[in-house]
Amino acid sequence: MTGALSPRALVASGAFEWGNDGRLVRFAPGARHELATHVERAGFARPLVLVGRRADKTALAALLPGAEVVAVGPGRVDELSAELLPALRGHDLVAIGGGRVIDCAKAVAAVTGARCAAVPTTLSGAEMTGFHRLPRGYEQAARGMVRPELVVWDPDLLAEAPQRLLAESAANALAHALEALYTKRASPVASAAALAGSELLAAGLRLLGEDGAVERRELHGTLAVGALLAGWASGEAGIAFHHALCQTLVRALGCAHATTNAAVLAASARHAARSASPAVSAWLEAFLRGVGVGASDATTPTSEQALAVVAKRLAAAGARPPAELLNLDEREIVALARTAAAHPAARAAVFPCNSEALAAVLRDAVRAARARG
Repeated sequence: MTGALSPRALVASGAFEWGNDGRLVRFAPGARHELATHVERAGFARPLVLVGRRADKTALAALLPGAEVVAVGPGRVDELSAELLPALRGHDLVAIGGGRVIDCAKAVAAVTGARCAAVPTTLSGAEMTGFHRLPRGYEQAARGMVRPELVVWDPDLLAEAPQRLLAESAANALAHALEALYTKRASPVASAAALAGSELLAAGLRLLGEDGAVERRELHGTLAVGALLAGWASGEAGIAFHHALCQTLVRALGCAHATTNAAVLAASARHAARSASPAVSAWLEAFLRGVGVGASDATTPTSEQALAVVAKRLAAAGARPPAELLNLDEREIVALARTAAAHPAARAAVFPCNSEALAAVLRDAVRAARARG
């Protein structure tokens, strides 16, 4: 891609508004200050704001004057949303936060019928997808899965995120893009978005890992548009075995979602390359373009060399493996792989992925994590 249609031209444009399948996405630096206007225009009834527990509730409350603000604590989305649900009935919901906060809003709305808006503060992509856990004990009452109908994406909100979180959240977004290329629902349109998003996310990682001053608005805009495209692609094509495995690890071990995705990403790509080589090769090429590797080289990097670049860039940007992964023994690896194999997403790829394959991916990820220390 070159010229006006290049992924980086999307960032250079600075701001855009995108209507898609009944959903409005407003992207712009400072767009959070437009939230009240968009919510009022959409006709939300008694809007209530959900935020993360560490968020500045006063500052976020000012974005939607008069709305009650409720903090979402740490934990599992099915349990958290079940606890919150009784107090949230009768309100349309505005989630300002990362994936857990947005998914809790989606989960509650699936049961109460509330309308849902999202203002992301990480690169989780949850604002662009219509899949999530359901509130525990309310599964039969759910009216269907929920995708936020209003997304206000302000890349300036990434300024509060620690560098490590940005790096690991970018890995999560890269995994969305990767898996969108080889699910049974993959399409040329979703794949194009996934590859454009991957290139931008890689460019963002490069900026994040550079020494010296980096223009923060360029960094945050690059990462944000990359995550938006990867999230949209994931919402269209779905997730597969990588997410099945990572979600299992998060729930079983209590490790952080983005951290786990970053630690397992290269191992998952290596496994997928054995059965979906063209898709993974395209993803690696997009990543290499983003970080500026190979553009002037006479030889094309091998798959292993490219995967090494992915791992190196994530580490340089601040990603670290979760401690819980370092201590897994063979018995635990096999048990976790069996649990992951029962996840519906484990059967979503165009190639089979059984518990033995998932155990091999997890062993690979554990070896890499231990090598890093």
